[in-house]
Amino acid sequence: MPKRLKGFQKGHLGFRKKIRIERNCQFCDKKIHVKKYLIKLGSGKFCNINCYAKWQSQNRRLEKSYSWNGGAESTYRKIAKDTIRRLSIPLVCSICRRKESIIIHHIDKNIKNNDMLNLKVLCQSCHVNLHNQIEHKTRQDSAHSFICCICNKTFKAHIRGFEARKVCSSLCSYEFCKRRLHWSNRAH
Repeated sequence: MPKRLKGFQKGHLGFRKKIRIERNCQFCDKKIHVKKYLIKLGSGKFCNINCYAKWQSQNRRLEKSYSWNGGAESTYRKIAKDTIRRLSIPLVCSICRRKESIIIHHIDKNIKNNDMLNLKVLCQSCHVNLHNQIEHKTRQDSAHSFICCICNKTFKAHIRGFEARKVCSSLCSYEFCKRRLHWSNRAH
């Protein structure tokens, strides 16, 4: 009787030669061998990451880019800047006085409302900081009040999932876990 080999043998379902298909790199036209499944996924078109980057810089710029909007600034931003210019207000950040990367901020967050009282001239960094402060404030306002089941203090927290928080701090949390463990041991 022939001796059985461990592992995959020829004819076994797991024994398959990796099927590679020869094709040319789309950028440098160098011959490459690509696994068949990669071609089905739509990749395996370039010999390396450098060729892909060079191809992308040539073929996905300006008009060929996915986010191309005709080379014009968005309509609402343009209208807002025109409104500011018409009233001869300088395009300088109203917070830090920078003149680079100026953005027109809509105070009520409605980009169609270009009333002068709704517009504010900001630089990019001050604009981001302002939105972060607004987001932080709205999160704090949406917090709910709870009473700690350990120390009976009231505290604010956000509801996560279906269960509300029961404790106000890590110390109370530790005490809560100790008590829960003690209660579960008494039940048995």
